[in-house]
Amino acid sequence: MMRLSNFNSVFQISVGLHLGYALLSDLREYQLRDLIGKADAAGQAANGAENSEDASFLNSSVNLLRTLIRIRRREIKRVTNRMQAFCVFVAAFSLIILIISGIFPDWPVSACGLSLLLGATLFPMPLFCILTYVSHRNWRKSIRRAEDDVDRGWATVMGPILVKFQQRFGLDSKTQGPQRCD
Repeated sequence: MMRLSNFNSVFQISVGLHLGYALLSDLREYQLRDLIGKADAAGQAANGAENSEDASFLNSSVNLLRTLIRIRRREIKRVTNRMQAFCVFVAAFSLIILIISGIFPDWPVSACGLSLLLGATLFPMPLFCILTYVSHRNWRKSIRRAEDDVDRGWATVMGPILVKFQQRFGLDSKTQGPQRCD
């Protein structure tokens, strides 16, 4: 027969993981950071564009991408509110087990009971991580066109700027290094 206190570290990890997921929004919205950065940089490039038609296309693409990001944030918030509540519940459950284990360190637990306790305290976090990943991957596929439009607009707006930069600093477009002046 095993003792409950032999598995305290597992329950401590469960408390930390579940509270971390519930309280740190960066863990839930990490997948949006690169898109927000791309939209912000493209928006700044559109403001400095020489050709107003290119800037207009890039601005509309950036606005669409920002709208899709806002919609996604709302979706994430709605889904993760439920996940947060469940994570807090699992963390509290794990903490109660730790308290019981501290009060009764020699409490015997059967293999079946221990398996159920470990499954209930460790299974939700990997499941939430997989669900978050799959959901984000599917969402990224659904907005691929808007993201490609921003990339095309970015290239169109930045093309003349790069040419001027190359001319100003004597860079050869083939070698990407400074040209020699012999």
